[in-house]
Amino acid sequence: MNKKNKIICFVLILFVVLTAVICVPTLADSGWDSSYDSGSSWSSSSSWDSGSSWDSGSSWDYDSGYSSSHRSRSRSKSINGYKFIAWMLFFVIFFIIVFVAIIRNSAKETVKSLSKLRLDHTKELDINEILKYIPDFDISSFKRERYNDFVNVQKYWMDFEYDKLRKLLTDELYNNYKMQLDVLNSKNWQNIMNNFEYVDSMITGISEENNVVTIVTECIYKFKDYVIDGEGKTVRGQSRSQIEMHYEITYVRIKDETNNIKQCPNCGSKLENNTTQTCPYCNSVIIQKTEKFVMSKKEAKKQA
Repeated sequence: MNKKNKIICFVLILFVVLTAVICVPTLADSGWDSSYDSGSSWSSSSSWDSGSSWDSGSSWDYDSGYSSSHRSRSRSKSINGYKFIAWMLFFVIFFIIVFVAIIRNSAKETVKSLSKLRLDHTKELDINEILKYIPDFDISSFKRERYNDFVNVQKYWMDFEYDKLRKLLTDELYNNYKMQLDVLNSKNWQNIMNNFEYVDSMITGISEENNVVTIVTECIYKFKDYVIDGEGKTVRGQSRSQIEMHYEITYVRIKDETNNIKQCPNCGSKLENNTTQTCPYCNSVIIQKTEKFVMSKKEAKKQA
């Protein structure tokens, strides 16, 4: 329960207590007892024995007083009854209003917690198209592994772990990230990224060229993203709330690893050093020889 709902519930409980105190019926007809106990006209033998007294209107005054007191008490009871009903009716209406307010507030909080971005799954690639390129492809495992890669890339970025970062990226993307990290490092800033949450993902394209399989994905992830200085002060972003991002991310992988790459897939130049990831002649990116997909491109499409 959030803070707003707690306050509403506290007000409701307080109102219940006050209503219970106010609505308790009180004995406001004490005149009945006083009239009933009056013995002056009832116990007087002279008044009882005396014919004149019997015939006098004084005897009827008692009845008149009795009747008047009875009517007064009845009216008092009726008034108190009406007050009680009125208070109870007010309490019911108030309770309904507060209950509806809590429900509406909870509904708003639920809507806030849901994703504001949506993927257009009509663009999602059919699994049969993917199996043409990768016969043993498992789409669930792929999505899970790529999300884990995304999280690790952000964590290695945050902690300036260049070597670990390089293993998950192509050279071109790694060099781009490295320049940005160097700028952060020179300012003694750190990009904090945490509280990751998977929302949705899909594959929108697949292709193969020069023995390299390329898969294009779209995904929506939530996380905290802000920059702090050397003293821990936030200089960019919001440290208290998650952001929601819609990305288009491209991954690549060598399809056949039985042979080492002897020449550049782009210009055909002979490659003497297989450890390098760029062609020394045309600077094309040479994909690492690994069974695992690596990130080659990441483009932010939308932010909620």
